[in-house]
Amino acid sequence: MGGGPFRGGLQGKPKQQSKMPKSAPDSGDMEESRREAAIKLGLTPDQLKGLEAQATKPGEEQAKERPIVPDAKPLPQGDTGRYKWRQTPSELEIIVPIDETDKARDVVWKVTQTNITLGIKGKEVLKNARLYHEVKLGGSHTWQLDKENGQRCILATLEKSKLHEMWNAVEQDCPTDASSSAASMQEPMKAQKPEAQQPVAPPAVSDSPQQKSPVKAPIASSDSNENVIKELSKVEEDLRKVRAQIDAMRKQEESLLEHQKSLKAKLGQT
Repeated sequence: MGGGPFRGGLQGKPKQQSKMPKSAPDSGDMEESRREAAIKLGLTPDQLKGLEAQATKPGEEQAKERPIVPDAKPLPQGDTGRYKWRQTPSELEIIVPIDETDKARDVVWKVTQTNITLGIKGKEVLKNARLYHEVKLGGSHTWQLDKENGQRCILATLEKSKLHEMWNAVEQDCPTDASSSAASMQEPMKAQKPEAQQPVAPPAVSDSPQQKSPVKAPIASSDSNENVIKELSKVEEDLRKVRAQIDAMRKQEESLLEHQKSLKAKLGQT
């Protein structure tokens, strides 16, 4: 199936080169710089050229077109091994590597609002695959032969149905193929199956004092008892002496208070 338009409501034809004002041809370094700048902004080189052409001068009115604003965070992209893909806020690009001998007439291309077929005849990498999201009905869905990092490829561009809609894959039934960190960040984390729990042994009896049951002290020998009795008697005697001293000091305190009171009385009379 060739790269011309197909019947089904959506247009599909090789992308035409955008017409730029006549000027000196860009050098190879300038084209490479433009390509790098476009990748950093999440745009294709053609989109960057379009934005440059749309730039208005002072006094000119801004063209009323659908704005294309790169998202603040990098958008998911991936490599399935059969094709690579990336996206901008408004478009999805699919890069299919091909041989040097493959021609445009060998390209199979069909896209509807929900499905896509793409690749070389007999070696289609996407065959009536269900798209991750719907594409714009009547949008500018195109393909062209191009080179990506020196590799000849088919570069297909699909216009998203909703601006800034994030795609986590090209196909709905495709296994996770995102190779960039952005894709892994956007994918919801899958719940991990809990590991089989091993039977837990009953806690060992601790020897710490807090968990031990109160244990009665062993009965002391007769010699030890005598020493304890003597020491106890000495402590009680010391307590009696201290109490006696406290009583004597209290009496002395009372006597001093009485003497203080009498002295103050005499001062009051004079």
